[in-house]
Amino acid sequence: MIQVITKVASRCNLNKIAREPVANGFLAGAHREDETYGPGDIRSSFSTGQRRLRIRLAASLQPPEPVAPGGPTSAQLALRYVLDEPRVTTAVVGLKTAAQVEECFSALELGSYWEHRGALGGGE
Repeated sequence: MIQVITKVASRCNLNKIAREPVANGFLAGAHREDETYGPGDIRSSFSTGQRRLRIRLAASLQPPEPVAPGGPTSAQLALRYVLDEPRVTTAVVGLKTAAQVEECFSALELGSYWEHRGALGGGE
């Protein structure tokens, strides 16, 4: 379904907003299966099974080799992937700390996602 929506949006010259490109921090590898969340945190509404699925799915999307020290973080790679999509004009990330702001904004200075993915031994 998303492919159909993407094709129609492109034909109509519509831009996209990428919402939660780091998937509530799961793509950043920031969560454990036994983690609990405070009141008001959307992740507290996830069942144990939903949380486990998100963590395992995010782990399956990690680069085949660890990111080199000083290289891009998983969160930066996830954001870079979204920003490299030609029709994405806005990414709503939902950052909670100053460190997250600094980390994700520095993704703007990185090369493309595919350059980094190729350097890590990953493919398309």
